Amino acid sequence: MPKVFKKRQERMQVIARVLSNHEVHTQAELRELLLAEDVYATQGALSRDLAALGVLKRAAKDGGALYYLPELKHDDVHLHFSGNLALLRTRPGYAGAIASQIDQTDINGILGTIAGDDTVLIILEETAQRTTIEASLQQLLEPLR
Repeated sequence: MPKVFKKRQERMQVIARVLSNHEVHTQAELRELLLAEDVYATQGALSRDLAALGVLKRAAKDGGALYYLPELKHDDVHLHFSGNLALLRTRPGYAGAIASQIDQTDINGILGTIAGDDTVLIILEETAQRTTIEASLQQLLEPLR
C-alpha cells in the first residue's frame, strides 16, 4: 500500500520534484511517477495541486502535451540573512525542489536546508561569507529564471 501524504504541501513538493526531473505528458503518467515515490493522489487532488503550483502545458515533440513548472522570475525569490541563517522565500510549491538542489550542489559554507512550501531555511557555517553564499545561490537559481 503506498504511503499517503496527508499534507498537501508535502505532496506538492514531490510533484514539483517529479516534474523537474521527468517529462510528463498526462496526469495518469504523473500519478504513476508519484506512486513510484510512495505518494498517492486522487485525480481531483492532483488537478488542484497542479493548479496551485501553476503547472502549465506546452506542446511536446510527439504532438501531445507536456506538463512543466513555469520558470521563476527574479521577483519570485527573496533571500534574507540573520546570523548564520538564510531564509529564501519563493512561490508556493517551489521550496522543496530548491532546497533539494541546494543540498545536492554542496555549496561551500552551507551546512543544509529545511524546506516548507514557499520557504527554505538555509543553515550556514559560522564562518560563511554572505556575499559568497548569495552569489552561489544566484548562480544556482539562474537556470530556473
